[in-house]
Amino acid sequence: MQTRQSGPSLSEFRFLAFLCLKSYLVDALKFATSMLMGAHCFVCRATFYAALFCAARWFVMSAEMNASGAVVGTGYDLFARSNLVAWCIVPFDGHKRGPEERAAMLEELGFKSFAYDYRAEHIPTFDVEMDTLKRHHVRLLAWWFPTQLNDEARLILEVLKRHELRGVQLWVMGAGDAVHNEDEQKARVEAEVARIRPIADEAAKLGSTVGLYNHGGWFGEPENQLAILERLRSQGVTNIGIVYNLHHGHAHVARFSELLARMKPYLLAVNLNGMGREGEKRQILPLGQGEFDVPLLQAIWDSGWRGPVGILNHTDEDAETRLRENLEGLDRLKMQLKMHATSDGDSTDYWAVEDAAAREKLPLYQVILAAKPEELTRANGFPKRKTLLTWERSHGDNGGMRYSALQPPGRNSGKRRVAPDT
Repeated sequence: MQTRQSGPSLSEFRFLAFLCLKSYLVDALKFATSMLMGAHCFVCRATFYAALFCAARWFVMSAEMNASGAVVGTGYDLFARSNLVAWCIVPFDGHKRGPEERAAMLEELGFKSFAYDYRAEHIPTFDVEMDTLKRHHVRLLAWWFPTQLNDEARLILEVLKRHELRGVQLWVMGAGDAVHNEDEQKARVEAEVARIRPIADEAAKLGSTVGLYNHGGWFGEPENQLAILERLRSQGVTNIGIVYNLHHGHAHVARFSELLARMKPYLLAVNLNGMGREGEKRQILPLGQGEFDVPLLQAIWDSGWRGPVGILNHTDEDAETRLRENLEGLDRLKMQLKMHATSDGDSTDYWAVEDAAAREKLPLYQVILAAKPEELTRANGFPKRKTLLTWERSHGDNGGMRYSALQPPGRNSGKRRVAPDT
């Protein structure tokens, strides 16, 4: 009969190394471990390690459930770090970072996406900014775009084309005083449509979308933006949506849920901000410092909307400091949210037991009408005709990333080969 050596095996040491990653467990169990490490009884050690593993798993799972609030069980976290977008950190940065420092900061903070705003002094570094973001694995989600399709706007489009950046959102703001009657409202909508459509047409060539950006005034009211969208869509312009900014929506707090429901089909992004009772008097607040933060974030979650969420600086403070404050504030707010299901009953808990009673209420068949011509997204020239004529590449998915071993038929492909005489 073979006897086992008294010291722990390599696999046991690996298990202990895993536990060391959770230092708070090691501190509590170090004494017990040291007592059993030299034990000659394999059964004693195996039993101890099994119990220790179960305790560790229970402790870690409990900590993670508490840290993530009610996100556990939903299968999706709208406010996860990977879904956050850094915003208002270029001209708004007390440290005055350049492209390299900025991209390195975003990578260190864990941001995967970035919305670029700029001033005249940043124009010479547009190309450097794009190269640096790519090197630090940060996606350019959006670009603060001129209000007209002028020379500067065309320069930005050329930069996007030169760096092969497709699908970048172009955030376009507007202004205007309040109108006094229906005729003025109609005229204003038509004027805005005439201003924005050329931008949308050029953006479509790059697969980009134009986001109407609320920045106060007549244009900053969601109802007016929706009127512009509907008019553009009636003309066949579909690459257009809304970017909603809480810091420019203090007057909307009381009716935010109602507005959000109307904007939801067109909502490209939502930029968060601490929202307090003082409103515009304290326009910019870190997340977690506003009395309305929890109900507003809860309303966003309950709406069922899914999309990128912006975290901003928009102050003269150091951009990194303010971004960290917002990230920490968001983590605290998430612990107060109820994220098990959306308000329309669309649960995102994919492992939940199906409700038999709810299933019985569903229709046996559901008719989904085809899209109307004006609802279809216009072709932007991709894929090119010659791409669809090749046989080497499979076109089964949206990226065309799978390949086929088939070769195009050639002049001799139909000839039968005859084996030589042996």
